[in-house]
Amino acid sequence: MLTDGITKKVSVPHEENEWVEIKMLGWAALRQAGEENTRRVIANARNLGGELMASLKDAAAPQAEADPLAGYDLGVLLRAGVVAWSYKKEPTPSALDSLDIPTAEWLAREIVTYSTPASGDALKN
Repeated sequence: MLTDGITKKVSVPHEENEWVEIKMLGWAALRQAGEENTRRVIANARNLGGELMASLKDAAAPQAEADPLAGYDLGVLLRAGVVAWSYKKEPTPSALDSLDIPTAEWLAREIVTYSTPASGDALKN
């Protein structure tokens, strides 16, 4: 299916009367978010010793399975997936970077869940 124009409005759970319209991301945007995450992980790994990196990798494996956001770059997801919102500022890259951590992570998870076939939500909306 083409993902162009497929959107939904989600209510911000911890802010009364605030909402964000997100769009379903296609494979290219999801791949870009995954590749950016991988680049960041590799850059960080270069700064760590091999033994420490191996222990961190073992510790992160269960988290990656439980958290759909774990394999993606937060900024790429937000920039690609946010269409509109109820906040006074337009959802520019600068405004997206100004979101607090809980809101940014919640919103990125909403985008990933909406965009990945396992969710099933995308086909219902």
